[in-house]
Amino acid sequence: MSEDGTRKTRVVIYGSCVSRDTFEFLDPSRFQLDRYIARQSLISAYSVPTPVDESALEQLTSDFQRRTVRDDFRGSLHHDLMALGSSADVVLWDITDERFGVWDLGQGRYVTRSVELIASGLDKRLALQGRLIAYGTREHRALWGRAVSHFATSVRATGFRRAPVLLALPWADVDDLGRRVPTPGLPANRKANKILKRYVTKAGMLTTLALPARDVIANTHHRWGLAPYHYADENYEAIAPLLARALESQ
Repeated sequence: MSEDGTRKTRVVIYGSCVSRDTFEFLDPSRFQLDRYIARQSLISAYSVPTPVDESALEQLTSDFQRRTVRDDFRGSLHHDLMALGSSADVVLWDITDERFGVWDLGQGRYVTRSVELIASGLDKRLALQGRLIAYGTREHRALWGRAVSHFATSVRATGFRRAPVLLALPWADVDDLGRRVPTPGLPANRKANKILKRYVTKAGMLTTLALPARDVIANTHHRWGLAPYHYADENYEAIAPLLARALESQ
């Protein structure tokens, strides 16, 4: 409850820093974050669980990093939503963590190629065992489109009061100093934004929020470093009131 006795909107984030950082610009007297589920592709979330080498996770520097890799290998999303849906109101969703693609390990097993997976050393092992399906490819989009149906079923079945809100912010092409933002190992910014639109279309009739690509700017002093999806405060401030209305109005 807020100080005036009104009930806060309880939010589960399934996505990346795009949603998590934007949430910090919402009024804390109106919104409560119940859980942050990150680094888990929708494809791996609804695939066959894969055993994880716990010793490799010791290479990671935080419990959060270890948990995200562990949860991705077991495909925790559906179970997490089952546990949270009876108390939370709405899922705030973004797909930025799809950007590196997934490893196809055969027999219906998929693992997200996340930054944490790479840092753990497991990425090199999986490269010897499986096949990378890159973000934006026809195969990735097809697998992702099927997983969207499972995700929608999970949300409906788990008691959330409102439909998910998809935060589809485009990647910034320039930073706040007017310099081009590099994307090593990733699609170029403008190409990534075209790819994003295809995934948003596959997501179907959800509340989707975005800003014009020409308006988004990367923050050279962002706490997570320079990246096309680490935005200037003015971008978060612009999208926050739209997001607040979307989370509360359904």
